[in-house]
Amino acid sequence: MIKGVYDIIIVGCGFAALSLLKNIKGEYRIAVFEEHSTVGYPLHCTGIVSDKAVEYIGTPARQSIVNSFKSITLYSPLWKPITIDYKRKIIHVLDRVHLEKLLYESSLSTNIEFYFGERVEKVYPNRKLIITNHGKLVKGDIVVVCEGSQHKILNSILGRSRGWKIHGIQWDVRAKLNIGFDEIVIYFSNTVSPNYFSWLVPLSSKVVRIGIGGYKVNIYRLKYVTELFTKRGFIIVHSVGKPFGGTIVLGPPMLKDYIGTTIFLGDSGFHTKPFTGGGILTISLFSSILARSLLKHGITLYALERYHNCSLWLKRRLQVQYVISKLFHNLSDYEKDRLWDILIQYGVDSILGRSTFDFHEENIKYILRVKSTLLPYILKTIKPYYAMRGLLDLLL
Repeated sequence: MIKGVYDIIIVGCGFAALSLLKNIKGEYRIAVFEEHSTVGYPLHCTGIVSDKAVEYIGTPARQSIVNSFKSITLYSPLWKPITIDYKRKIIHVLDRVHLEKLLYESSLSTNIEFYFGERVEKVYPNRKLIITNHGKLVKGDIVVVCEGSQHKILNSILGRSRGWKIHGIQWDVRAKLNIGFDEIVIYFSNTVSPNYFSWLVPLSSKVVRIGIGGYKVNIYRLKYVTELFTKRGFIIVHSVGKPFGGTIVLGPPMLKDYIGTTIFLGDSGFHTKPFTGGGILTISLFSSILARSLLKHGITLYALERYHNCSLWLKRRLQVQYVISKLFHNLSDYEKDRLWDILIQYGVDSILGRSTFDFHEENIKYILRVKSTLLPYILKTIKPYYAMRGLLDLLL
């Protein structure tokens, strides 16, 4: 028995869903199903964004800024540093829980019904139906899946799993800070964080967020990387908080991210940046494009087709980022150290200080344009077949 009929059903109530609701502004009758009891939980995201992302989201993002940064220091496996100095504070760490609560409060409307503590178990793309864990059958002309990195619904529809995913874990540490309050530290090491990196992000003068991502990461590796940062003299630890984390989606993006009238948005659609797994800006862009299409063309399949065409440029850019990310993250520690030597020799740190924080492929183009003789040296250092592996992943 059908328990409700809506214009749009949204599965999940995380950042992607709330960003879409912000842009639709209650123009349609919408039902939102969220398995947890409130928005913003469980904690999993570090919350690093650029000025551009804050500007794009607006007041909720500005009111959620915890700290701001003007530089990032990237360390190779042997702790060779490359410091990217942006000269001004263009990077921010957001309180994600506060951000999502503000977005939720701003989306409240008589046209939108929220069902917390109710999980969508099944989506039927061709029948425009969902079924919840309470046995409810609900009909919606458009179903927007924002289930995050789980991909249970996507995998059940495709009949297989797809994409490159790793795990991340972090905690907030009370500590004395011996580096700049406006500096982020990133450490690349396959020994410590295979195929990803570790990070140290100051939240205040007394609290830092330390995390690690990669394959087979766990609390013991998190403790180890915290000890590493301590031994390097970055911090003196007083106490550690409760660990939190989750799956990090690294792509590749789905070129066609809708099936019938069911569309996948956010982590569900692999709308994150493949190098870091961050997605606040890119998800905001996808949400805005989808909302504009639905408002202009109505709750129709044609609206999804228009969204697809209008968002293709962004998916293409994420695909390029994916190949670059595959190439870099699969380098051995020796190759990364060699690469650092070359980048330091060519003064790439000063070039990156004038580059973009959000679109990493633009940074590569910018570096090679300014330092045209750099590419042959890089190719001698790395194994280009990793890039081919990335290209093959896009085709599978």
